[in-house]
Amino acid sequence: MYVVGSTFVDGNGALILKFSSTGSLLWQRTWGGNAAAAGVAVGGDGSAYVTGASRSIGAGEQDVFVLRLSPDGALVWARTWGSAASNEEGQGIALGPDGTVHVAAVAPRGEDPFAFRFDAVVLALDADGNLLRQRAYPAGDQTDARGGIAVAADGAVYVAGGLQEPSGSSFANDGLLLKIASDGSLVWARSSDIGFFDAITVAPDGHVVVVGQTSADPGGDAFLLRVGTDGRTATAIGWGGAGLDAGRGADVAADGTLSLAAVAEQPPYLLASASGRTSRARVSVTTPVIPLATATAPLADPAGLVETPAGSTTYAGGFEAALVRLAP
Repeated sequence: MYVVGSTFVDGNGALILKFSSTGSLLWQRTWGGNAAAAGVAVGGDGSAYVTGASRSIGAGEQDVFVLRLSPDGALVWARTWGSAASNEEGQGIALGPDGTVHVAAVAPRGEDPFAFRFDAVVLALDADGNLLRQRAYPAGDQTDARGGIAVAADGAVYVAGGLQEPSGSSFANDGLLLKIASDGSLVWARSSDIGFFDAITVAPDGHVVVVGQTSADPGGDAFLLRVGTDGRTATAIGWGGAGLDAGRGADVAADGTLSLAAVAEQPPYLLASASGRTSRARVSVTTPVIPLATATAPLADPAGLVETPAGSTTYAGGFEAALVRLAP
């Protein structure tokens, strides 16, 4: 089991932790300077593939990085992707059934010199760190891949994030879901006004599950949408109480049991159906021309300590971690 993030010691590097199934820390690594890891995927041989953003290693102000680590924590290769004087950020990573490494990112729109518009980007690398293709998916003023990326058993790639665009006399802030073919072409794009999509997974039966926080006022609840391979909503569920609650992760077991990882405020919490209809989004496809570069920064061992918090299932005030399981 891997956990990734960032550390504020020894140069503010990206942090990668590997734990045993019982919670024992097996090894810990930091990489890069002023960097933060946003996603991790594990290969069939136990290798860890990590993505995120680094401000001190790469061509631009902030670049996407992609790492491959061996099962014992050694660096196999490191790559950066980005253009000069701009900010790019890796937001998720997933492995295809053929071993292709799919990286979801966000980058400034090519024709926008002031970088006020951003596009969701998907990079495809082989297991040796070579760039196979790069595609951007622009729409409205901004698209992003904040919810990450997942790959189905048939090789279809799904990207979850946000779409911001003018809508009549107002401005829409919607969740965005893309289905992408193995060659990078766009199969379909769907949006929903329930809220931004903050995490994604693909169920064993092929349904796509996305979660986030509802954008309705007042407050906000965690939501979970189960979407078919055609992009249409099959199930929409909201969960929360009187405070601010948000979905941050999702998983689907082999028997179809849904797990929602959430952040929650005060109880009581209610589970109810939600309005999560998706509609067609106007998204195009472009091909950036940005090279993938080899990074020479080494890994380091931060020698951190793992502690067991004295938590309980009794609400103690503020924000709490919550795990909600739903029967299939």
